[in-house]
Amino acid sequence: MSAALDSLLRNMVNNLHLTWLHRVKEKWAQKSPLEIRDDLAISSYSETSTEPEDLYERVKKRILSEAFQDTQILDFVLDVESWAGFSLDRETLDTAESVIKAARDSSIATLWLMSIPRIVVSPAVVPEDIKSAGLTELLRLLLESKESRDKLTGVLAAVLESKGMAAETLNLEGVVDGLKIGDTFRESRTRLVITLIMLKSTEIPFDLDKVFSLETNELLEEVIAYIAAMHTMSTMRREITGMGGRSRFEWPAVGDTGSCLTLFSHLRVLRNAVSNMKACTAFQKTSQGNRRMWTEREFISYLVDELTSHYSATLKKLEARGANRELAAFVEYLKTENYDIVSDLLESKNRGETLFEELKYYRRAARTGEAPDVRPERRFRIKLADIKNSIQGNKPKKVNMPQLVDLVTEAFDAITDMIIGNIEALGSDAEKFTETLCFETSQRVLGLLNLDDTIGDLPWVARFISEEAVGVARQDQREETLTIDDRVRRISTAFAGGVVYMIVQGYN
Repeated sequence: MSAALDSLLRNMVNNLHLTWLHRVKEKWAQKSPLEIRDDLAISSYSETSTEPEDLYERVKKRILSEAFQDTQILDFVLDVESWAGFSLDRETLDTAESVIKAARDSSIATLWLMSIPRIVVSPAVVPEDIKSAGLTELLRLLLESKESRDKLTGVLAAVLESKGMAAETLNLEGVVDGLKIGDTFRESRTRLVITLIMLKSTEIPFDLDKVFSLETNELLEEVIAYIAAMHTMSTMRREITGMGGRSRFEWPAVGDTGSCLTLFSHLRVLRNAVSNMKACTAFQKTSQGNRRMWTEREFISYLVDELTSHYSATLKKLEARGANRELAAFVEYLKTENYDIVSDLLESKNRGETLFEELKYYRRAARTGEAPDVRPERRFRIKLADIKNSIQGNKPKKVNMPQLVDLVTEAFDAITDMIIGNIEALGSDAEKFTETLCFETSQRVLGLLNLDDTIGDLPWVARFISEEAVGVARQDQREETLTIDDRVRRISTAFAGGVVYMIVQGYN
């Protein structure tokens, strides 16, 4: 074992307190199969289990659900072995005691594998130093063979014991404890299970089929790239938000040349890590039906978006204490001028300085009280992009519904302003053009939310909302005095209401 690996393992053990998973590991490692049986109120202990698969899953679910509140992650770690072709070995697990012990040991090994990507890199390590020799050696031992994993387990156990921590139940090979598969497949599929669990820990999405197709060295490179990307993004957020400490980007501060330069240095590390990924489904853009990896523009846009999100979150906190007009205007500038800011940064030879100057420029503009002057066409494009960004990578329950409704409403408001701004050129076709554009926009928004099947109901929902508006107008004796601008506005409002209705119904 190298000095680099020894140092890395000691840092890992020191970082264990940073993850809740370690507390769950400690709790269940101290429980015997008998105690677990009592916890789960299993009636028979010595008799052979009639349904060992159910008992095995029940014990694993009980332990792992304590560690993972996210049901998607929980379902993944419960099913990953079966996806790789493993099944319960009924011949060796012939009693309830043996089934419970195997399920406990597998769960503890799973928690270790989920912990490793999170604790293997200390928060004090800068992204540029993540890909150390120790990290590569550690992951190689994890993935190479049963013998290498047993060796790593022994070394890690010694480090734990030197720190006064229990290591009796530490067995990284135990992730497939009590499971069987053909001998010719066992090593490769165990390697696959370990890889999938560690990739899942980073919370960066991946294509399962592509992971299955990777060779051993490719799996190693994939895990390294995912860990590097996860810690780099985390470091960038800490640089921007301060994460409990004071940040150079704490409003009204907008950083300095050095801090902005550091962000671009981290961004290069992120881009390099992503370029080494073969199974990643994030950091991609769909263009003309084809998916491609982000270009340099998209990575820079990601950085600007992170800054925008930080200042938006600050604005929400400050709004509770009262209005903050300057910050609100500043955030609006960052949102609406994103494309131009990114374009300037792309052309710059000193991006750290340019970013700092851009942020200072828009802070000055915000202080003058001037609202961003953005063409409706550009605002419309920006709002559609905002909708897409708010949805991508989120499960339905994680989508911020109030924010999404606001973005949809703002997108249709931009359509109204676009049409009214070109009302003379459109002439008598203004209303028809409005309906067509609104319908196409509705299709795009509902498609992004995987609600394509609701598009057939949209016309009658929009018509209902429009008729209700007409009824109100007639009661107020305003219907006959409506201008073309009013009619355009009513059409877009009806479609906006229809889309919001479909989204709320679909997600409920």
